[in-house]
Amino acid sequence: MAGFDGQLARAELDRSLHRETIKAICASPGVEMYNVGFTAQPLVKRGDAYRGILYNCLVLLADKMTRLAALNLERRLWSAIAAQDKRTAIYRKCVQSHQVSKYSPSYGGASKERENDLIHGVYIVWWAPYA
Repeated sequence: MAGFDGQLARAELDRSLHRETIKAICASPGVEMYNVGFTAQPLVKRGDAYRGILYNCLVLLADKMTRLAALNLERRLWSAIAAQDKRTAIYRKCVQSHQVSKYSPSYGGASKERENDLIHGVYIVWWAPYA
């Protein structure tokens, strides 16, 4: 049982680091808006798709996950964002801040056939006009 407790403690630490990374990025005055998502696509392909709609910065928060683990992390991060004071940058700059309480999982380019493969990840993407 101690091993399982250690895994849970590590998972919570990781989620805390992900939330702090998001907060740090959002605190930058150069960040206008951001989004958090899940993907099974290579980051270059995912980044190209976002650049097509004006997002110019992307950072992988976690990778080498199963589909379910990545979707769970994405959901937990969205829950943490929704729980923020609406006056904070992490809430205000969120692209979906008007919908943040209505979380729906990302599609992320994943297929059901590969849901257990460790190809899934969670990222933050943002638009910075001077990047």
